[in-house]
Amino acid sequence: MKRIRFLLFIILFIFLPVKIYAASTPRVLTLEGSASGSTISYNGTIEDGSTAVMCKLLSTSSLELDMLSSPVDNGAFVGEFVVSENKDYKIACANYDSGEIKEITVSFNKNTSSSNTSKNDKLKVTDSKNVKTSDNIMRFIIAGSISLIGIVILFIIKRKRV
Repeated sequence: MKRIRFLLFIILFIFLPVKIYAASTPRVLTLEGSASGSTISYNGTIEDGSTAVMCKLLSTSSLELDMLSSPVDNGAFVGEFVVSENKDYKIACANYDSGEIKEITVSFNKNTSSSNTSKNDKLKVTDSKNVKTSDNIMRFIIAGSISLIGIVILFIIKRKRV
């Protein structure tokens, strides 16, 4: 009986420390952007319950170029990236802790008219999608299972010696 209680005690300590994320993680509702010179500004809204948003600036091939954390004030967030080239970029934002990623693709359009020789930079949103993220729960389940198997094997070995 003592062995069973000891085994249950060990099992509890294996699975209790696992961090489980709530299913209702705040998600980004809207995401918009604008360009001025060499700056891409973004703003958006997020569901209640979030204190910060993490946004990444990505190339069109999803290579991470920059990352910023933006504080949330009354469900809204703002920030800006400085870019060296006027080309296509992606902006991806999500709740700081975890959750779905809201992503937009932005591109600079060079407009020149025949009467005006100056160039105007305008930002056009071409794509918007939500990408689901994972909280790596399978990693915790696998680690816990391996630990449990190891404890059972040690328990059996100790039992055979006694």
